[in-house]
Amino acid sequence: MFSEALGRAVGQWPGAKLLDHVCVESSILDSSGGSAPHYEVFVALRGLRNLSEENRDKLDRCLQEASPCYKALRFRGSVGPARVHLVGPGAFRALREALAASPAAPFPPAMPRVLRHRHLAQLLQRRVVS
Repeated sequence: MFSEALGRAVGQWPGAKLLDHVCVESSILDSSGGSAPHYEVFVALRGLRNLSEENRDKLDRCLQEASPCYKALRFRGSVGPARVHLVGPGAFRALREALAASPAAPFPPAMPRVLRHRHLAQLLQRRVVS
C-alpha cells in the first residue's frame, strides 16, 4: 500500500522518476520532537533536484486516499504526516554496502523498505539534499 501511494505521489511530481525509497519510524531517529509519531521517507529520484512543500504534501494525500485507517489516524492526530527527504546520488548504494557488511546479510542484500536500525537511517539522513 505504501509503495503504491508513494508511486502515485511521485507521478504527480513533474519530471520525477522514483529510483529507490525506504521508510523509518520517527522514534528510531528521535525526530518527532514532541509532535505525533510519523514516518521519515527517504527517496532517490531522477529528474527532480528539490522537493517543494506541495510535492511533500502529495504523499500524505495519496496515503490517506489509499488507506482509510491511515486517514483516521491522521484525522485524530495520532499519526503525523510522513516527512519526505530527497537523498543525493549514491545514498542507496552506500546503504546497500552497509547492509552487505552485516555478517548475517544474504548476498546480495535485499533492500528493506522499512529501516529498523538507527545507524542505517542516519546513513541516509546524512545524505539528504532536500
